[in-house]
This record gives sequence, structure tokens and C-alpha cells, in this order.
Amino acid sequence: MAEAAEVSLPGVITQYMACQLGLPNILENLLGISTFVFMAFASAFGKWIVDRYGSRHYFTCKPNTFAAASIIICTILPDYITLLLSRVLIGSIAGVNYTTMPLYISRKY
Repeated sequence: MAEAAEVSLPGVITQYMACQLGLPNILENLLGISTFVFMAFASAFGKWIVDRYGSRHYFTCKPNTFAAASIIICTILPDYITLLLSRVLIGSIAGVNYTTMPLYISRKY
């Protein structure tokens, strides 16, 4: 459920901030797809992270707080680079979460 909010909320913020900053269509589209591109890229490293650090350690640190912090920071500092970096961070964290959660469940039960 948390990952669904992380993935859908930036799309709404992207449209609003593109109107506020007056971004051209190509930059708005780059903001829109950066989350999903980095989500797909980071999902390849999920198993490596679980094997290296352990799933219990990963879930106790819960990097979703970093994703929430990046949403707050990009709202406070509405700059294109800040928005792009926050989308990359959110996509990377959501991609790793999508991979590590099934690994944790399958190894636990």
C-alpha cells in the first residue's frame, strides 16, 4: 500500500509543479518517466541488497522515510533538479521494495 502512494503521488505533484514552473513538455515527460525507469533499474539490485544486508535490517531501516522526505524537500524547494532527484530516489526505493518484500515473505514462510 505504501509503495502505491509513493508511485502515484509524484505523478500528481509532477503535473502541478510543471504548471507552476512552466516546464516544456519534454522536461515534464522526463519527470514523469524517471520514477518508473529507476524503479525497473533498481529492482534488479533488490536480491543483492537482501543478501548483503539481510531483510530484517533492511525493513527496520525502512527507506520509505527517505522517499517521504524527498517529497517534502521537493515541495519546499521547487526546483527542476530537486524534483528530478526526488523522482530518482523514489523510483529506486520503490523498485528495491518491490523486490525485497516477496523475498522476505518467501524466506520467512
